[in-house]
Amino acid sequence: MSRFNRKRKRQNADKSSQPTVKRQGRPSSADGASSAASEGDYLELTGPRVHVPKPKYAIAFGYVTMFNTMQLLVRYVGSAYHGFQVQGGTQKETVDTVEGRLLEALFAAGAIHEAHRNLLSKLQLSKVSRTDKGVHAACTYMSGRFELSNYSAGEPTVSREDAFVAKLNELLPEDIRCYRALRVTRGFCARSMCSKRKYEYVIPNWLLRQRYVLDDDMKRSAFSELSEKMESHLFSSNHTSSVNHGRSDAWEGTTEERDIDLDLLQDILHDFCGTHDFHNFTPRQKGMENTTKRFIHEIKVEKRSVQGCTEDILSVVIIGQSFVYNQIRKMMSLAYEVYLGTAPRHAIRFSLSKRHVVQTALAPAEGLFLQNPFFEGYNKRCNPPQTPMILYEDVEPMVEQFKTTHVYPAIMESIEGDVWSTWLSRIVQNPFFLENQDFHVSGSESTSNDELMRKTSPHDS
Repeated sequence: MSRFNRKRKRQNADKSSQPTVKRQGRPSSADGASSAASEGDYLELTGPRVHVPKPKYAIAFGYVTMFNTMQLLVRYVGSAYHGFQVQGGTQKETVDTVEGRLLEALFAAGAIHEAHRNLLSKLQLSKVSRTDKGVHAACTYMSGRFELSNYSAGEPTVSREDAFVAKLNELLPEDIRCYRALRVTRGFCARSMCSKRKYEYVIPNWLLRQRYVLDDDMKRSAFSELSEKMESHLFSSNHTSSVNHGRSDAWEGTTEERDIDLDLLQDILHDFCGTHDFHNFTPRQKGMENTTKRFIHEIKVEKRSVQGCTEDILSVVIIGQSFVYNQIRKMMSLAYEVYLGTAPRHAIRFSLSKRHVVQTALAPAEGLFLQNPFFEGYNKRCNPPQTPMILYEDVEPMVEQFKTTHVYPAIMESIEGDVWSTWLSRIVQNPFFLENQDFHVSGSESTSNDELMRKTSPHDS
């Protein structure tokens, strides 16, 4: 026998001679419970029945069961909520959010045990999108590992998932609903496995009838000067900053009414398509360089008829791989300023360069909603029928009905208010060509965006 084997045999003999110590709430190794937990079997200990992801949590909570990785298809009207993502945690959330309401309903339905309130990361929760305050969603997804063993199939036509969805909807408020629950593959992440997202932004018709009037030489000179500078530096390798901080007074601007030009609006929005750096379309932070590149698949303007409206509404459909914070609202704001006449025609292409820093306003959130996400990559990897494909066609009738009965009426209600008129007034008094007239050019090509941001330190509109 080798020296190593003799040493190992002696260590095993020492361990077997030690007495077994029983701890409170945990079975000793003599009864075989610990080995059962490591093998993933059901283990009953003292304490409540709780579903936990790893055997070590059975020691703390008392019972090991089997997780179901599920994908919840959710819709909501976001007018009454401060965005989707929970803020401050489930125990100390200070504002009302959609995710907070969903989590409380999942706790009440038994899909998440109360013992996991501070261990939500163990449930692999993820969501497709984190919408802003006031933004709606006609179809979005939230995934995680939920416990559905308490739900029986019941009638032959009612599955366990359908029974769970029915119970969840009983616990949710009227403006939040769950369409369905789907089994997904183990390790599924709704955010990373979403291939692209489709948003809509509704613009009031009366807003598109307005045009800015350059009614004096000072305005015409300022607009022309900025336009020439942006055009001359559009493809320059120099770094520029055109954010103005020395002015605090409002400009007395005026508008006149003209016909709606949808072709012009479509042509303006087309500048966003492709892969670009959207660092000017999100609140600036240090160290965010190379993290703001996004790919826009398609942007198109569509007319939609809404029940109760005398004329069609105009919506901008945006399909992109992903979006940074406030990106769509800032995109729509700058596109409208170009359409209105307060920004040069090539302002969008200029703003999409990583070498240029400009100030962009923020459009109202009330016109924006998430239409639906896509999971094209996941659908090639899943294993139907155990883990079915996630297809929008399966829920399209329900989504379209929800848009007609809830989303569009909520948006039309905001249009009848003063949100849009207040925003237009702010745009007219603080036009793009005046907010960005302090044009600086850096001769050093090595100057980074972070250095320019420290010089300008702009604030959000």
